[in-house]
Amino acid sequence: MLAVRGRHHPKSLARPSCPKLIHACTSIVQRVGAIIAQAVFPGICCDCGRVFAIRPTNRDEVKIDIPFGAILGAYLCVACADRFRPVHPPLCTHCGLPFDSPHGPDHVCGQCRQHPFHFRSARSAGLYESALRAVIHELKYKGRDALAGPLGLLMWQTLVQSWDPAELDR
Repeated sequence: MLAVRGRHHPKSLARPSCPKLIHACTSIVQRVGAIIAQAVFPGICCDCGRVFAIRPTNRDEVKIDIPFGAILGAYLCVACADRFRPVHPPLCTHCGLPFDSPHGPDHVCGQCRQHPFHFRSARSAGLYESALRAVIHELKYKGRDALAGPLGLLMWQTLVQSWDPAELDR
Protein backbone atom coordinates (compact mmCIF):
# COMPACT_ATOMS: atom_id res chain seq x y z
CA MET A 1 0.00 0.00 0.00
CA LEU A 2 1.09 3.53 -0.69
CA ALA A 3 0.15 6.60 1.24
CA VAL A 4 -1.06 9.39 -1.03
CA ARG A 5 -2.04 12.59 0.81
CA GLY A 6 -2.80 10.69 3.95
CA ARG A 7 -4.89 7.98 2.28
CA HIS A 8 -3.83 4.45 1.54
CA HIS A 9 -4.15 3.20 -2.03
CA PRO A 10 -3.24 -0.11 -3.58
CA LYS A 11 -0.03 0.17 -5.61
CA SER A 12 -1.86 -0.54 -8.91
CA LEU A 13 -4.14 2.50 -8.41
CA ALA A 14 -1.39 4.84 -7.26
CA ARG A 15 0.49 4.91 -10.59
CA PRO A 16 -0.08 3.45 -14.02
CA SER A 17 1.93 0.50 -15.22
CA CYS A 18 5.22 1.69 -16.72
CA PRO A 19 5.09 -0.45 -19.91
CA LYS A 20 1.58 0.80 -20.72
CA LEU A 21 2.58 4.41 -20.07
CA ILE A 22 5.72 4.07 -22.18
CA HIS A 23 3.73 2.47 -25.03
CA ALA A 24 1.10 5.26 -24.89
CA CYS A 25 3.77 7.98 -24.88
CA THR A 26 5.68 6.32 -27.73
CA SER A 27 2.51 6.08 -29.79
CA ILE A 28 1.70 9.76 -29.25
CA VAL A 29 5.25 10.84 -30.11
CA GLN A 30 5.17 8.73 -33.31
CA ARG A 31 1.86 10.26 -34.40
CA VAL A 32 3.05 13.81 -33.71
CA GLY A 33 6.32 13.05 -35.53
CA ALA A 34 4.40 11.73 -38.55
CA ILE A 35 2.24 14.88 -38.66
CA ILE A 36 5.30 17.14 -38.50
CA ALA A 37 7.12 15.08 -41.13
CA GLN A 38 4.05 15.27 -43.41
CA ALA A 39 3.95 19.06 -43.03
CA VAL A 40 7.67 19.52 -43.64
CA PHE A 41 8.18 16.73 -46.20
CA PRO A 42 4.91 16.06 -48.06
CA GLY A 43 4.73 13.31 -50.64
CA ILE A 44 5.49 14.15 -54.25
CA CYS A 45 3.86 11.77 -56.70
CA CYS A 46 6.36 9.83 -58.85
CA ASP A 47 3.92 9.86 -61.76
CA CYS A 48 2.24 13.28 -61.94
CA GLY A 49 4.57 15.30 -59.67
CA ARG A 50 1.80 16.71 -57.49
CA VAL A 51 2.18 17.16 -53.74
CA PHE A 52 -0.08 14.80 -51.78
CA ALA A 53 -0.74 13.60 -48.25
CA ILE A 54 1.08 10.33 -47.66
CA ARG A 55 -1.26 7.57 -46.57
CA PRO A 56 -0.21 5.82 -43.36
CA THR A 57 1.00 2.24 -43.72
CA ASN A 58 1.42 -0.57 -41.26
CA ARG A 59 4.95 -1.80 -41.97
CA ASP A 60 4.57 -4.63 -39.46
CA GLU A 61 1.66 -6.14 -41.38
CA VAL A 62 2.61 -9.12 -43.55
CA LYS A 63 -0.09 -10.13 -46.00
CA ILE A 64 -0.14 -11.62 -49.47
CA ASP A 65 -2.93 -9.44 -50.90
CA ILE A 66 -1.87 -5.85 -50.16
CA PRO A 67 -3.32 -3.47 -52.77
CA PHE A 68 -0.93 -1.58 -55.08
CA GLY A 69 -1.96 1.80 -53.63
CA ALA A 70 -1.18 0.62 -50.10
CA ILE A 71 2.24 -0.73 -51.10
CA LEU A 72 3.27 2.43 -52.95
CA GLY A 73 1.13 4.95 -51.04
CA ALA A 74 4.19 6.93 -49.97
CA TYR A 75 5.25 7.48 -53.59
CA LEU A 76 2.03 7.91 -55.58
CA CYS A 77 -1.04 10.08 -55.12
CA VAL A 78 -4.37 8.27 -54.94
CA ALA A 79 -5.35 9.24 -58.50
CA CYS A 80 -2.15 7.82 -60.01
CA ALA A 81 -2.18 4.69 -57.84
CA ASP A 82 -5.75 4.03 -58.99
CA ARG A 83 -4.57 3.95 -62.63
CA PHE A 84 -2.44 0.85 -61.93
CA ARG A 85 -3.73 -2.10 -63.97
CA PRO A 86 -2.88 -5.49 -62.50
CA VAL A 87 -2.42 -8.47 -64.78
CA HIS A 88 -5.36 -10.88 -64.50
CA PRO A 89 -6.32 -13.95 -66.52
CA PRO A 90 -6.88 -14.67 -69.30
CA LEU A 91 -3.20 -14.41 -70.13
CA CYS A 92 -0.51 -16.11 -72.19
CA THR A 93 0.88 -19.09 -70.29
CA HIS A 94 4.34 -18.33 -71.68
CA CYS A 95 4.96 -14.55 -71.72
CA GLY A 96 2.26 -13.67 -69.18
CA LEU A 97 0.67 -10.86 -71.18
CA PRO A 98 -3.07 -10.53 -70.66
CA PHE A 99 -5.54 -10.94 -73.52
CA ASP A 100 -9.16 -11.80 -74.18
CA SER A 101 -9.59 -15.10 -75.90
CA PRO A 102 -12.59 -17.22 -76.89
CA HIS A 103 -10.39 -20.37 -76.72
CA GLY A 104 -10.25 -20.82 -72.93
CA PRO A 105 -9.00 -18.68 -70.13
CA ASP A 106 -5.21 -19.11 -70.52
CA HIS A 107 -3.15 -20.33 -73.48
CA VAL A 108 0.00 -19.54 -75.45
CA CYS A 109 -0.41 -16.36 -77.50
CA GLY A 110 0.33 -16.15 -81.23
CA GLN A 111 3.50 -14.10 -80.67
CA CYS A 112 4.98 -16.78 -78.38
CA ARG A 113 4.04 -19.54 -80.85
CA GLN A 114 5.83 -17.78 -83.71
CA HIS A 115 8.83 -16.48 -81.73
CA PRO A 116 9.15 -18.39 -78.44
CA PHE A 117 11.28 -16.91 -75.69
CA HIS A 118 14.16 -18.83 -74.12
CA PHE A 119 12.38 -19.22 -70.78
CA ARG A 120 9.48 -21.35 -69.63
CA SER A 121 7.14 -18.62 -68.37
CA ALA A 122 6.99 -15.04 -67.09
CA ARG A 123 4.53 -13.11 -64.95
CA SER A 124 4.05 -9.46 -64.08
CA ALA A 125 2.25 -7.74 -61.24
CA GLY A 126 0.84 -5.14 -63.58
CA LEU A 127 0.95 -3.61 -67.02
CA TYR A 128 4.09 -1.56 -67.63
CA GLU A 129 2.34 1.79 -68.00
CA SER A 130 1.51 4.98 -66.07
CA ALA A 131 2.07 4.58 -62.31
CA LEU A 132 4.02 1.32 -62.40
CA ARG A 133 6.31 2.62 -65.16
CA ALA A 134 6.87 5.89 -63.28
CA VAL A 135 7.82 4.10 -60.06
CA ILE A 136 10.19 1.71 -61.85
CA HIS A 137 11.83 4.65 -63.65
CA GLU A 138 12.29 6.47 -60.34
CA LEU A 139 14.11 3.42 -58.96
CA LYS A 140 16.21 2.68 -62.05
CA TYR A 141 17.09 6.10 -63.42
CA LYS A 142 16.74 8.52 -60.50
CA GLY A 143 18.29 6.40 -57.76
CA ARG A 144 15.27 6.26 -55.43
CA ASP A 145 16.46 3.11 -53.68
CA ALA A 146 13.62 3.32 -51.14
CA LEU A 147 11.33 2.02 -53.91
CA ALA A 148 13.17 -1.31 -54.02
CA GLY A 149 11.34 -2.64 -50.94
CA PRO A 150 7.79 -1.83 -52.08
CA LEU A 151 8.48 -3.07 -55.62
CA GLY A 152 10.04 -6.21 -54.17
CA LEU A 153 6.87 -6.80 -52.15
CA LEU A 154 4.81 -6.38 -55.32
CA MET A 155 7.00 -8.96 -57.09
CA TRP A 156 6.79 -11.32 -54.10
CA GLN A 157 2.98 -11.15 -54.17
CA THR A 158 3.03 -12.01 -57.87
CA LEU A 159 5.35 -14.95 -57.27
CA VAL A 160 3.23 -16.35 -54.45
CA GLN A 161 -0.02 -15.93 -56.39
CA SER A 162 1.23 -17.11 -59.81
CA TRP A 163 3.56 -20.04 -59.30
CA ASP A 164 3.47 -23.46 -57.76
CA PRO A 165 6.69 -23.91 -55.71
CA ALA A 166 7.21 -27.33 -57.33
CA GLU A 167 7.48 -25.66 -60.75
CA LEU A 168 10.19 -23.13 -59.84
CA ASP A 169 13.67 -23.65 -61.27
CA ARG A 170 16.18 -24.84 -58.73
